[in-house]
Amino acid sequence: MVAERLQKRLINTQIPGYGLITASFGVASFPHHASARDLLVLAADRALYESKHAGRNRISLAATDTSAVVPPPTSQVETVDIIQ
Repeated sequence: MVAERLQKRLINTQIPGYGLITASFGVASFPHHASARDLLVLAADRALYESKHAGRNRISLAATDTSAVVPPPTSQVETVDIIQ
């Protein structure tokens, strides 16, 4: 899995003034974990938070129950065209 390879490379990374780093990942795949792009990102994000809550240096797979993945609310930000 790509996340495992990235994690292994990062574990051996030394940051000057900080030391060794760790990495946690959340993994989701289409269409198994979500039926749309925004839901896929949300599923992976939730899996990431599961990793972070479980401790450092973890990889979590998104829940397979896609009914639990609810799309985020639509943005209330208004777009503005900039004319130069």
